[in-house]
Amino acid sequence: MYQQVNEAYDIDASKPLMFRDDLIHAPMKRTKTLRYVGIFVFLLVTIPLIFSHVSQRLTTGPFTRSEQLSETEKFSLKTEEEKQALFEEFQSTYEINYSNDEEKLKKYEIFKLNLEKIDELNSQRSNDEAANFHISKFADLTQEEFYSLSGVSGATNFKQEFAELTSEEKAELGYIPFEKTPLFDMMSEGDESLEAKLDSNAAYNAPMNPVQNMLTCNAAWAFAAVANMESVYQNSNAGGAGQLLKLSEQELIDCAPNNQGGAPAGCNYGNAYYGFNFVIKNNGVELETQYPYSASANAVCHSAGTQAVTINGWSTPRNTADNLQQLIRVKGAFATSIDPSQLQFYKSGTLSCSSNDNYEVFPIVVSGYTQQYWILRNAWGTNWGVNGLVNVAIGSNDCGVGDNAMTAFI
Repeated sequence: MYQQVNEAYDIDASKPLMFRDDLIHAPMKRTKTLRYVGIFVFLLVTIPLIFSHVSQRLTTGPFTRSEQLSETEKFSLKTEEEKQALFEEFQSTYEINYSNDEEKLKKYEIFKLNLEKIDELNSQRSNDEAANFHISKFADLTQEEFYSLSGVSGATNFKQEFAELTSEEKAELGYIPFEKTPLFDMMSEGDESLEAKLDSNAAYNAPMNPVQNMLTCNAAWAFAAVANMESVYQNSNAGGAGQLLKLSEQELIDCAPNNQGGAPAGCNYGNAYYGFNFVIKNNGVELETQYPYSASANAVCHSAGTQAVTINGWSTPRNTADNLQQLIRVKGAFATSIDPSQLQFYKSGTLSCSSNDNYEVFPIVVSGYTQQYWILRNAWGTNWGVNGLVNVAIGSNDCGVGDNAMTAFI
């Protein structure tokens, strides 16, 4: 019996009793051994899980992509109480107040319909890089209200509008055929200073002023024209290379006539070339400090101050990705107009359009690019999109970026 006990607990019976601490501690050794084995198994199982969780969080972020949402987490499948909570959060986030309960109820019904539209848009995502849609500052507007707010309701796009003009009428508006511009000559002759600036394999962002918010004035055309002229001036040698001025959108809103030479376009739909035409004929545009933004169209044009920047004309560059990328590198950001149908709920990712034909248009600025997408700057503040920016696919599905591109020349 004692021999069996000795063997079971690994006791050396040859030692005198007073030196046989193995008899006292043998059960403890077995317990420690089992404990170490347990800890090893626990770590073997849990460490991969921990690293997997951390990796996913670093890669994707907390619920920022629609494919992470289960069926029960989709907006349209939430309970009425959850939708009401989202609506209250929406009002609080964007500081929206309604005049009465009737208006609030009406907006809530629109909000719920838009939750379904957001889910539908996200269901069409083809990959992780595709556009992601979410509750935005425009989530209580119908599409018609959103288009009206954007200033594009019932508008014709630039290509259609410009195609109807004769060569003489285009020249009267300050238009210069692209093959007659300095940039065309530089590209054709292989100018060394141009080649030094170009790197088709690299992403690029033109230096720009901070993203603005046009608020209740639907003059995206004026913001696009001004941003283009600011960027072109910064890339020129006029007044000192590298100087990024802040020019006045308000002067264009109050003073720039439409393409027929009529009343100023004001806070309504327009094209960036309305602004270019005015600046040419006015011999310049003022700084914003001289003619500050008021988010409304003034009845009287007050253009009488010192003109900070003048331009010689404007043109429409060739619609190829390489050419437009070179344009941004050499001359700065360019103005364009794009399909606005997916902008209302845009949050992040890359937008693409199935067709660039027969769409309403929204003036905007292209300020940079990667090899996959254009980087566009809106004038809706930094609490929309990617801090005020939207990415649009490069290629045939570019939502009109290439079709409607235009730029001023100094």
